[in-house]
Amino acid sequence: LFKLLMGLYRPQKGSVRIMGREASDIPDSEKRHLFGCVEQHFYAPPATIEEQITLFDPEITHDDAVKAAKLTGLHAAIMALPENYKTMFSEAHFSQGQRQLLAISRAVAADPKILLLDEITADLDAETEHCVLAALRSAAGGRTVVSISHRLYEEEGSRRVEIG
Repeated sequence: LFKLLMGLYRPQKGSVRIMGREASDIPDSEKRHLFGCVEQHFYAPPATIEEQITLFDPEITHDDAVKAAKLTGLHAAIMALPENYKTMFSEAHFSQGQRQLLAISRAVAADPKILLLDEITADLDAETEHCVLAALRSAAGGRTVVSISHRLYEEEGSRRVEIG
């Protein structure tokens, strides 16, 4: 579904339109600012914390990275690191939940219109899941959110859509 929405696959029938445009016709150069993706597992290239958030996109400034980290509640943890945002990323610096917050920060740093979430709380304990969902509520403001999850969050305001 996400690959169809992001235009990586063309549908066999019908069309997938994003903001009035055929998804597969949207240039890659526009996709980072249109889609923010959070996957179940956090993938980190060798880079600083700031580069983990910006993904080396020169259009995303240090201030944008800080704003994204503040939005998800991760800023204080980053500021406690030896070189703050310039600290080289290590899994030892962050819990699993904090890595998901870092992934959400990464997803919102470019201020995308659409957030795509894939099982972002699957490996988290209940307390950490609550923190991640709170950060997500904060980050979701003014955006379309498409979330794939085996769990239902009716109490969080989500709706179940059945396809069949």
